[in-house]
Amino acid sequence: MKNLLNKFAVLLLVFVLIGTMNMMAQSGEAGVDDFKSNLPQLLGSNNAGTLFWVTFHPCWEDPGPNNSLRLYVSSAVATTVTLEIPGLAIFRQKVTVPNDVIEFILPVTEGQAYSKGSGGLPIRPQPAQVWEGRAIKLSADYPIVVYGVTRYKYTSDGYLALPVSSLGQKYQVASYADPTNNTSQFLPSYTSIVGVYDNTKVTFRLGGFENMMVPLLSGDTLRALEVMRATLNEGDVWLIPGIGPFNDLTGSTISATKPVNVLSGNFCAYIPTHIAACDFIIEQELPENVWGKKYHVTPIQARKNYTIIKIFAKKPMTQTFFDGLPSLTIQNPGGLMGKGWVETRAGFDANPRPVVVSANEAINVVQFNPGQQDDGVENDPFQLQLSPIQQYQTEIVFNTPGIRGGFGFKDNFINLVYKATLDGGMPQDIEIAEVLDGQFRWIPLEAFSGNPGTAFNDFDVDGRKYYSKTIKLLYDGVYKLRAKDPFVAYAYGYDSYDSYGFPTSVATADLESPDTLAPYVTFQQECSGNVAGEVIDE
Repeated sequence: MKNLLNKFAVLLLVFVLIGTMNMMAQSGEAGVDDFKSNLPQLLGSNNAGTLFWVTFHPCWEDPGPNNSLRLYVSSAVATTVTLEIPGLAIFRQKVTVPNDVIEFILPVTEGQAYSKGSGGLPIRPQPAQVWEGRAIKLSADYPIVVYGVTRYKYTSDGYLALPVSSLGQKYQVASYADPTNNTSQFLPSYTSIVGVYDNTKVTFRLGGFENMMVPLLSGDTLRALEVMRATLNEGDVWLIPGIGPFNDLTGSTISATKPVNVLSGNFCAYIPTHIAACDFIIEQELPENVWGKKYHVTPIQARKNYTIIKIFAKKPMTQTFFDGLPSLTIQNPGGLMGKGWVETRAGFDANPRPVVVSANEAINVVQFNPGQQDDGVENDPFQLQLSPIQQYQTEIVFNTPGIRGGFGFKDNFINLVYKATLDGGMPQDIEIAEVLDGQFRWIPLEAFSGNPGTAFNDFDVDGRKYYSKTIKLLYDGVYKLRAKDPFVAYAYGYDSYDSYGFPTSVATADLESPDTLAPYVTFQQECSGNVAGEVIDE
């Protein structure tokens, strides 16, 4: 079903893009040759798309004038973006500015299924239930990139959203534990499953810890390793909280008869559980079919200790390796900590350095930034989904979670993983572009930020090593990175008691049954100025 739906999405996107080319040819906005050069990237399986279904989780709410849920949208062309919440009859539209960012601002009452209020109060999370029509739909005629950000006073995080065309049917949850007593305070872990097609049957198997529970509408509780089921229609949100001391939904498995979207996190996570201060975390989950066997874990700017990572496996008895040395074994795909998933520091040296995490079978790696008391650095927790080396890209476009003059973050950083030259330098073909006067202006990355960074302790690739490099972005906006060799980049940032972290771009090629032949597109410009073409997906 997924392959069929993805191929249909590719066909639909091609027709849309050909229509765009017709308008460009007739209006003189851009040459057909320029558009042809960008077409393969637009056709790829990634985080750009024309249809998204997303949601937000309850967050610790302290009063603040700018508290809101924000969706940042960008596109290479001017296109009308429609936001809808079917269950609330909400309909709004905005037009993108080419190579710039627009934002939709939602109050808690619209963007979340419910509000849990201040985390300092003894308010239990509402039972697991399906909230009909409460998902947020974003649609456009031409491809857009969407970021979701919860932006409250002292509590923030965000995610890079996946379009419907990149979603899957099997997931494993990555969240974080609630260290409270669940009597005078509740800081629950959350996961939400969003229906994108009608009559989607979903099975949820609870992982985490042995004392893990999920409250149900019936008054009963779901216990660790037990199963519950629900049927979702397009736009429904199945919001699932954890309860009980150290409740953590991590390792819970989700399977569905049709693609669904999944987002996970925590109401206000202490990372690790004994380290203050807590912060809201949320992240877009990646389906199992896009997982790979090798990940590069990068140090977070200015942190004195290694970050925490969680590792998941698709197959039993998966052996993991750190910098090529045998490490932890994951016994089962999902389930309880220590057997179905593992949590560890990325390393234990005095000074954090880049680390390679690999396995003999496909795995998933999620990175967690610790709280301020971990090392005394002004910082807050965030959750960051990593990409396997098999999903690296040669060109990405991304934007910061804010608009110029808006409610953004004080400091924004990019961690870039790239293949260095033979002598450990930065290749001249790695370039960065920022938008000036509506156009991308490219310069060598070396001229923008000359330090090559730090090498990974890994086998050489054609005599060359991968490096980790941190880049500070000077202001909010839209950026591009490109290089001849595939790379990956992660975005994160801070403000006063606030933080965020998410991938800048995500490739979602199906690594379980890879399509080795890219769609082949043929088209030509006719005398009338129209462009005719077809796509062949073998």
